[in-house]
Amino acid sequence: MSNLTFLILMGLPASGKSTFAHNQLKLSPRTTSIIDFDKWLSNSPSLALSYLSTFSPNYKITTIIIDGLVHTNSQLLDILTSLYHNPLIGNVIIHYWSESRSTCLFNDMYRRPVSSTLSINSLPLDTPDLSTLSPLFPSLNLSLVYQQVIPKPLW
Repeated sequence: MSNLTFLILMGLPASGKSTFAHNQLKLSPRTTSIIDFDKWLSNSPSLALSYLSTFSPNYKITTIIIDGLVHTNSQLLDILTSLYHNPLIGNVIIHYWSESRSTCLFNDMYRRPVSSTLSINSLPLDTPDLSTLSPLFPSLNLSLVYQQVIPKPLW
């Protein structure tokens, strides 16, 4: 089994996924890399998933963070299927931000020029089920970490 660990960040817009990813990068800048999965998906979803199945990082990188709008078990299944085909990957940790739409709406205010209000209010948010997923990917060491959506500070 490889020492390469993937973190999949799953939650609504403005839940804290990107902040978490960048904080992890600050803690271990030489061994951590972030994949902005939204940019990959907007260009070509099939290319994005192919990329994960053949991804081979710099030899110093031990942790890759998939930061993007992953909010359904179907999306999670697609990502895990792609990772499963990559022999370098052993550990996959799903960080799941529990649903708190009101806090996400608060965090989204003034975050960027385009509001995510419609997405926050209407997107489904599935809870990952490791008892269903783990048997499908026996070579991946899957784990799940629950995160809380925290209101951003008022400056």
